[in-house]
Amino acid sequence: MAAIARQKGNAYYYATTYNWPAEASEFLKSVPHEAGRGSTIGRCLLEGKTVQIPDVLADAEYSMLETQQKAGYRTTLSPPLAGREPDRRDRPDPYAGKPLHGQADRASYNIRGPSGDRN
Repeated sequence: MAAIARQKGNAYYYATTYNWPAEASEFLKSVPHEAGRGSTIGRCLLEGKTVQIPDVLADAEYSMLETQQKAGYRTTLSPPLAGREPDRRDRPDPYAGKPLHGQADRASYNIRGPSGDRN
């Protein structure tokens, strides 16, 4: 799953999604993300660097639980790109061995290829 968020005022809102459940995709577009510890995009805004949350359900600061419940992801990754929101995985699975920095030239960090294998 991947998404792109755009800034509107002081918050970021999802503009488009890829491979999300339809209910979650529509819900996401109404949820504001501001700098803070409660979401991956919020942490990315605070820290100005790539942020990974290995398991959102085990992270006491993560507050986007309604979004997590609707989409079923567990691991998130967000590089600090303008208008970029995290990729997500449906089980706890850190992005070990994957480059976590220097993703500015990519619109999406691919998690699974067409065959379902990890890239």
